[in-house]
Amino acid sequence: MKKCSEIPSHSYNEFIDNVIQSPGDLPHHFDPEFPFVLTRFEYMSDIAQADYPHTHDSYEVLYITAGEGSHVIDFKPYPIQPQSFHFLGKGQVHFWNLSKKIEGYALVFPEDFLGFPTSDIVRAHDFAFFHSVGDAPCLTPKQGALLKVVALLEEIEQEFNDPRARSITVL
Repeated sequence: MKKCSEIPSHSYNEFIDNVIQSPGDLPHHFDPEFPFVLTRFEYMSDIAQADYPHTHDSYEVLYITAGEGSHVIDFKPYPIQPQSFHFLGKGQVHFWNLSKKIEGYALVFPEDFLGFPTSDIVRAHDFAFFHSVGDAPCLTPKQGALLKVVALLEEIEQEFNDPRARSITVL
């Protein structure tokens, strides 16, 4: 097993430099000051489904709609299940062991996303969820809640992909 120092880490800026808004597009370069990125796995390069252990310097909320295999989080495999959410905290080791590529959404944001806009203070309790899901970093909501969350993701995606709407004030 690799030592933690040997496990590659990917930055938020790396991620935002490779976001594609629709199939066939070239990567769209976002302002690294923009507080989050929402995209679909179908639009991302194969690196988004990396099969080697790695970490990120940001947080991820992944909504899986299709695919087969497992998502290995902190060296524990979790089977891919449609309509499930996977939560990854900053620095958490993960990789994919897939027999069929996944589809769905990736919401990625740096630590300061939940900070106060006028200061450098980040409320630790805002990130507590990412550290308390340890034994269950994946969840499948009940149908009623799932419909609401998916509708919200679709609305965020629509606004995110519209350059006229993509502003801090919209958030």
